[in-house]
Amino acid sequence: MLPDSLKASAKGQRVLVWLFVDDDGRVVMNDLPWSASGPYPTPVIADLLEHLSAWRFLPAKIQGVPRAAWVDVQYAFPR
Repeated sequence: MLPDSLKASAKGQRVLVWLFVDDDGRVVMNDLPWSASGPYPTPVIADLLEHLSAWRFLPAKIQGVPRAAWVDVQYAFPR
C-alpha cells in the first residue's frame, strides 16, 4: 500500500511498460524504457510492476493459434 503523498505525485502521469504476454494471456516478463528518476517515484513504479502478475490479456494469435508476444502498454496512474 502506497502512502497518499506518493500516489498524489503520480496521478494522471503515464508510463510506457513493455510486457511479454504468454499464450495464456499472462504477463511473464516486463521492461521499462530508461527515464530520468524524477517523473516517477521508485515506490510507485515498484508497486505497478508488483501487480503485473494479476493482469490478463487476450493473447496474440497467428492463424487462430494463441502465441506469446511483446506488447506496449501506456499505463496511466489513476487520478
